[in-house]
Amino acid sequence: MKPRYLAELIEKRIKTLGLTRTAFARRAGMSRSELYKILGQDIRHVRLATLQGLARALGTSLFDLIDGDEMPMSVQLGPWQARHEGDRLGVAMSPLDGTCRVVVVGRMLDHAWELLNLGTVPWEDRQLVCLDRHLLKRDGRKGTGELIVSPVKPIEEQIRLPVVRPGERTRVIARFLAPPYPCTTLTRWKLIDANGDFCFPGLEELICRIHVIA
Repeated sequence: MKPRYLAELIEKRIKTLGLTRTAFARRAGMSRSELYKILGQDIRHVRLATLQGLARALGTSLFDLIDGDEMPMSVQLGPWQARHEGDRLGVAMSPLDGTCRVVVVGRMLDHAWELLNLGTVPWEDRQLVCLDRHLLKRDGRKGTGELIVSPVKPIEEQIRLPVVRPGERTRVIARFLAPPYPCTTLTRWKLIDANGDFCFPGLEELICRIHVIA
């Protein structure tokens, strides 16, 4: 939904309900400043919880609210081909998010994704699996980088999800132990079903990029 249409929809809903903007913001579980930003068509940093509350207050679904190229990238959706009919996935962080986590050598680090079931079928017996592990090692003298297989492994390479019903979300946490030397690590993850097949074959991998410092 385009920002202009969303602002118009909110204004119409406020009038229909006979509420003030402050009362509508309270009904949607958001602050007045968040509401005014959306009415001003500024949706760059809208929180996921705000979008969920707004969808409820408008009497619509989260998917209908955020479907479109101009909604915030903190919720990443797409026309990905799902293996199971009626299956749809939302991710609280873009799979190709370029943000790099920083951790000190030898320390533990947790990386989390928030996954939303935006489809019509429950997620049962699903796991998030690590596809591979890579290390980008840089030569300080030459300023070059070489991509090699990384000895760094997540503590668990397969993380089982709880049952997630349509409209629900779950937080998945991958835990890593940083190596005893500075480097940049990259791991890629995907959802699989009970048969070990990718649930969303056309979806770009979820990425965890970690910069290890001395």
